[in-house]
Amino acid sequence: MSHTPGPWTISNDTIGSDYGDIARVHFQSSRNDRGWDDRSVIAAAPEMLVVLRRVIDMANCAMEYVGVDDAHTLKRALERIGKAKRECERVIALAEGR
Repeated sequence: MSHTPGPWTISNDTIGSDYGDIARVHFQSSRNDRGWDDRSVIAAAPEMLVVLRRVIDMANCAMEYVGVDDAHTLKRALERIGKAKRECERVIALAEGR
């Protein structure tokens, strides 16, 4: 399955991309503004998917090198973990609308 490539953007109640509109956020009640908050999470979906795949790759790499005595190899694994952490923090901020 494939999805519309990111980045996705927010314009009022519409989530869109370079390929057109993706979704519209509707509300049951004018007193419920949670839908506005949901826009950021929806728009961040493609980037979250990419980052989660990288985290899985990083975890696999770290598990592969557990117990390895080679300091250079261990350093590379830790660098990948650090990069994945920063990417996760960035995408979480995007999903939270920051």
